[in-house]
Amino acid sequence: MKFHISPSPLHPYFLDFKISFVCKTDDTLIKLPLWRPGRYQVQTFAKNIRNIGAESNGKAFKVRNVSRNTWSVLGSKEGDEIILHYEYYARHQDAGGTWVSNDFWLINGIGCGMLPEGLDQEEIDVIIDFPVNFEVATAAIKKADSYHFSNFEEWTETPFMAGSKMHHQSFVMEDSTFHIWLHGNIQPDWTQIVTDFKKFTQVQLDIFGGFPHSEFHYLCLIPSFRHYHGVEHPTSTVITLGPATDFNDTTFYENLLGISSHELFHVWNIKGIRPKELKPYPLFEEVYFDTGYVAEGVTTYFGDEILYRSGAYSKEQYKNELNKLLTRHFENQGRYALSVADSSLELWTDGYEKGIPARKTSIYVKGAVAALILDSMIKTKFDDQKSLDDVMKLMWERFGENSLGYTSEDYKAIAEEVFEASLDEYFNNVIFGTDLLEDKVQEALHHLGWETEVNFPKEALAKYYGLKVDTKGIIVDTAARKTSQDLVEGDKIISINDIVGSVDSYQKMASQNDVLKVIYERDSQIFTKELYKKKELYFAKINVT
Repeated sequence: MKFHISPSPLHPYFLDFKISFVCKTDDTLIKLPLWRPGRYQVQTFAKNIRNIGAESNGKAFKVRNVSRNTWSVLGSKEGDEIILHYEYYARHQDAGGTWVSNDFWLINGIGCGMLPEGLDQEEIDVIIDFPVNFEVATAAIKKADSYHFSNFEEWTETPFMAGSKMHHQSFVMEDSTFHIWLHGNIQPDWTQIVTDFKKFTQVQLDIFGGFPHSEFHYLCLIPSFRHYHGVEHPTSTVITLGPATDFNDTTFYENLLGISSHELFHVWNIKGIRPKELKPYPLFEEVYFDTGYVAEGVTTYFGDEILYRSGAYSKEQYKNELNKLLTRHFENQGRYALSVADSSLELWTDGYEKGIPARKTSIYVKGAVAALILDSMIKTKFDDQKSLDDVMKLMWERFGENSLGYTSEDYKAIAEEVFEASLDEYFNNVIFGTDLLEDKVQEALHHLGWETEVNFPKEALAKYYGLKVDTKGIIVDTAARKTSQDLVEGDKIISINDIVGSVDSYQKMASQNDVLKVIYERDSQIFTKELYKKKELYFAKINVT
């Protein structure tokens, strides 16, 4: 099978695709992936395709859509040599999409490459007509004028970044070469960047006993606008981080290290250590798994912890990251409603958006908090002679290196093997339950050497009445554990105690009064409610001091 990708002569944001193949069936079907690894949510890539058609030896075939990601080449016969052609709108502006501009191209085959029926294991050659002034960064193997892939999954897992403003540096560790590609209007300090990348890379190699590939490519696109996104692949990662004008700022650099460490850890944890349900990737249908707390949660925890352990982050920098994590966890009212395992199963429903009030927790955030707790439990019991490192090393040896899929039961069994005791309480309460984690988090942080304090919002409406209000007086969040939801998200405060004022004045009244007469608007109607200050304080958050 051969792909030929070229710029459209008609529109600067379209790419022209031609796919040459031999039909395996009559009226052969052509499929486009329904989702992409790393984001477990239906992606309507098909909306980017126009003018799809096919031909064979001068004979044209009608290509008809038969489902949201499937087409049929009507009239085609088994053995026909087909050329499928279509235009693809390449403006999916994140690390997982295909995105072209005047000075760079980002090509992710997962969203733009179509697969003819029965050819998922056939070798693929891809020719890409990049602009002549572009330098190309990719982990793909080039043979003559084309890039060669052993099968469709390898093609979809090997992105390309090319452009006219490319910066490149590389380093070697334990017989593997790590390439750092940065594209944008920037001036990299390569000495600092390479030094810090080496630091966190070495720790990850130490955890797993070496790197599983001979090369790895960081494909970092630095756009002009604010952006933060990363997508993992076996031998590369795509990172989009902007704006370029902030490139030399401390926060920008911390983000670059943070996302890079996270994505490198994914080489082992999800690209190698993969849930059973994702072996192999069922790219053309939804797939449900409950181990997102391992795939993303453990990775999120280690991504920053390794930066601190390696010295790439200072103690203060890591403390700030811990507090960001804790804030995101404790401010998420959905942690009372849905376990982190069940939230993993519901990624396909609304896992990447806020959703309705207090519905779900985050596999990234609560998963990382759960990993912190388990790491502390192991370190405490074995006086730092064992840790979560040992769990992940065994996961790699038992499942990653052997290319076997794992389940929650497998992860629990290995954790218990390292812990040398039952972890039923931990898994029942932290992973599969919705128990409060305040005490466990404080205990874990103390065992890891951190001082903590419990903080409440400085805003009195939130602290005393469980209501978070924006600058316009609109309720944006409520404490899920309140016995009654007096005011709810979307309500707009008109006055408090018959005074129409600013939100700051409302906060002052909430601090000084035990009873508030609130007049508010809901669905274009006006209501009045008396709210009573209770002894309970809302929106408690643990903070590392």
